[in-house]
Amino acid sequence: MLYRPKNNDLKGFDEFGPKKEIPNLKFLLVDDSIVMRRILINSLKQLDYNNFIETDDGETALAKLFDDKTINFVITDWNMPGISGFELVKKIRSNEKLLNLPILMVITRGMKDEISSKNPCINDYIIKPFTLQILKEKIDKVLSSYAFKIVAKEITKGVL
Repeated sequence: MLYRPKNNDLKGFDEFGPKKEIPNLKFLLVDDSIVMRRILINSLKQLDYNNFIETDDGETALAKLFDDKTINFVITDWNMPGISGFELVKKIRSNEKLLNLPILMVITRGMKDEISSKNPCINDYIIKPFTLQILKEKIDKVLSSYAFKIVAKEITKGVL
């Protein structure tokens, strides 16, 4: 007889393997396309990230960042009217309090040559259209890089 696991036998696992502890993240989603924001929200929910706010432009995003100190991850589109995603990132990075905020840039395939993950302003980028697995990998990569920076800073301070 074939073993068929019950739902509670799979606790701690998802379709990608063992679940990791989900950090308490609050995402700011910035995109002028409501469809893209819905895709991001639904994808984040599938990855067990349920704390996010959204906006459709860079100007409002900046205001939200200054008003809400609990935001600790930004996912922004590159191409938006008004303040572009690139301008938004430059403004975030020019503020000492937001300097280390993790940022994932959403771009189209044609923008790949204009931006690279080596760009010091962003932590990484994702190309539209993307899969849930790719989004998860990018978020995990940004978080692991961010965690490494925090640990390295603590080590140099002599805290660890």
